[in-house]
Amino acid sequence: MLIFIICSGEPALARGVKVLVVEEGETMTIEADDLFIGENITIEPDATLILKNTSIRRWKNDSTAILMETNATLIVSSSVVNASTITGSSMKAIQITNSSITANEIQIQATEIRSVSSTIDATNLTGEGRVVEFDDAGVQADNVNLASVFMNLEGSEIISSKIDFICLEYLNINDVTLTGDVTIGSIFSGGDPLIQISDAYLDWSNLTVLGDPVIPVYNTLEVVVKNATHESVEGREVLILDENDNIIGDSTTDKNGSVSFNLLATTIYADSVPPTFLNYTVETVGNSTSPCSLTMTSPLSITLLEKPLSIEPANISRPTVIETFDRWESIENETSNESSRSDRPEDNATGDFTRRAMGFFLTKSFIVMGAMIGGILGTIALVIKRFKGG
Repeated sequence: MLIFIICSGEPALARGVKVLVVEEGETMTIEADDLFIGENITIEPDATLILKNTSIRRWKNDSTAILMETNATLIVSSSVVNASTITGSSMKAIQITNSSITANEIQIQATEIRSVSSTIDATNLTGEGRVVEFDDAGVQADNVNLASVFMNLEGSEIISSKIDFICLEYLNINDVTLTGDVTIGSIFSGGDPLIQISDAYLDWSNLTVLGDPVIPVYNTLEVVVKNATHESVEGREVLILDENDNIIGDSTTDKNGSVSFNLLATTIYADSVPPTFLNYTVETVGNSTSPCSLTMTSPLSITLLEKPLSIEPANISRPTVIETFDRWESIENETSNESSRSDRPEDNATGDFTRRAMGFFLTKSFIVMGAMIGGILGTIALVIKRFKGG
């Protein structure tokens, strides 16, 4: 058995080690080293192995296993680990940060399982813990099975033929890309977990839900408003309308012409897989941009390009020759009998011409008759005056 502790700031040459054992209750730190492990790395009960800036490799034909026993801890930081199998039962924790893990089989049962800014490449990945967290992590495997009381997946990508997320109390999937057949829910008796999904990319037709959870799915919509010359428009009010034209989002663009909305995309029930997604309409206030309708199946970014408002010439009504009339014609029109007018256009035109001619004729006749009567009366008066005077 070979047991050693290396805490050196200087990188060592790659060297081979047949067996590495961290004894019960001890802590071993290997820093800035490059090791070939011939057989196994064993972390005994209550022991801790810390790898920092270290590379753990295996010979091409060697079967190198990392074995973790009860209450053991493995901490991998800025390191590269290549093993045939990584297994642990009733462990305390495994924490992987800024590192790369490669193995054929990874099967871990621990109180805490965390992978932050790291990648895992395996044939099969099985992780069961009270807390399981993947933050900015990448996983590629034939099968992925994660089960926990509390599971949080943030900013990660998982590529696998089959992906299972089994939870007891809480499951959060945010900004995660899932490629493969996905199963989520609870198989525990009486389990009623709180499950929420936001900004997730996956094939919703390949989603299976276990149990009877109600799962809200939220997606982010980013709207960018630009003017006709493709310059960002700041302070533009953007509205989000639901399927009933109710305003459910109202905000203004920033200096980059953008504004974001967190929208309910769908609600998944046990009998609603694949889900039915909600439709929204996006429009801006005070411009000529046409509304944009969309279905929020995934996070989305759209650009609304404003067009210059078209200026219509003022419609000013000016009287024409036909519309010009004199006072006598106005009086005639006001006193005419509406019921006597014909419904046909040609009859109306003929009637208008006839009324105008008659009006003109009567007016002139009255003037002539008045002159004639005045002249006659004046002559009679002159004769009488001369008769009396004579």
